[in-house]
Amino acid sequence: MLLFANEEDVRIGRPYLKDVKVKAAVVEQTLGDKKIAFKNRRRKHFSNKKGHRQKLTALNITKIES
Repeated sequence: MLLFANEEDVRIGRPYLKDVKVKAAVVEQTLGDKKIAFKNRRRKHFSNKKGHRQKLTALNITKIES
């Protein structure tokens, strides 16, 4: 946790706050849009086309406790 704020105070972590805990639940795990990496070298008869899909996880923050 990098920053924690409530009604009384604001705490900034350097690099993070050790005593603040975040609880989350996984909502879904999907794949992102397909990204195409196309490489071409002109006059060499070379072309390379590769696809990549990033894994994505959606979280639902249920509780933040300090």
